[in-house]
Amino acid sequence: MKKRITGILILLLIIFSLTKIINILKPSHEVDYKLNNDYKVKEYYDKKLKEYDFIITNKKNTYVFSINDNINKKRFIKEIKTYKEGNIICILPKYKKNIESKLYCTDNGLQVSNYYLEKNNLDIYNKIYKKVSKTIKNKSKIDNSLTKYKKIKLYQKNIFDNENILLWDYKGLYVLNNSSLNYQKIVDEDFYDNVIFTVVDDIFVLLKNDSVKGINTIYTYQLNRDKVDTIKLNKKINKNSYINGVNEGLIYITDPKDKKEYTLNPKNGKVKEIDNDQTEYYVFINGERVNMSMSD
Repeated sequence: MKKRITGILILLLIIFSLTKIINILKPSHEVDYKLNNDYKVKEYYDKKLKEYDFIITNKKNTYVFSINDNINKKRFIKEIKTYKEGNIICILPKYKKNIESKLYCTDNGLQVSNYYLEKNNLDIYNKIYKKVSKTIKNKSKIDNSLTKYKKIKLYQKNIFDNENILLWDYKGLYVLNNSSLNYQKIVDEDFYDNVIFTVVDDIFVLLKNDSVKGINTIYTYQLNRDKVDTIKLNKKINKNSYINGVNEGLIYITDPKDKKEYTLNPKNGKVKEIDNDQTEYYVFINGERVNMSMSD
């Protein structure tokens, strides 16, 4: 009997150890949980991107935001504080790791940026921020020393750690952080008409969208290298096209005029057309099923 119990305990220990190892090696996780008896949290972590995505809801409001962190820890939010003034309700998440907490706010039930509140509801926002500032232990101190770099002036020491600020100046890109300031020329002539760009895995991607020709050239620039790569397209993409999103390192470009969609891999410069005709999706509109193509 003792041998049987010992065997069961060893088996349970092995299962427990394997579970722990799998959780550590697991590249991502998705988990739902409740906080403060009011908030429901949907948490998704992508280890490759080192990014947490959160959807936080209660009976009245929904807050959606992302933070970058390289620790794959489930139930990353341990507490949520709520602040209300008039129609504005803000939440302040507290995390299991000592990282900076930021305010996320809604105005009449719609999520808005803090910049919007500063411009449109400054008095109310200041009241909320005064309450919040008393609870933020790791609040950054403001440094008023001004740094000059080429054509710009900035408060460089106030940029957060591991954060890059990108500025487009019609010909090139400023890459600014609290330890270095760099500028990279991308194009020879001023380019400001319908600029389409994104950043994927530290690669800046610019679709040169000429007002007449459309998109026939794509530039990629890795932020930690002094090199710009040029991708020439065999077939142009219409000028009213747009970036539809990014998934697993691929950029999805939609051409609504020709009803086509393309993927762009910024690491190898390959552009591929998605087979829109063979793949079908369906949605329900007013209770009726409607078939749609990828481009739709």
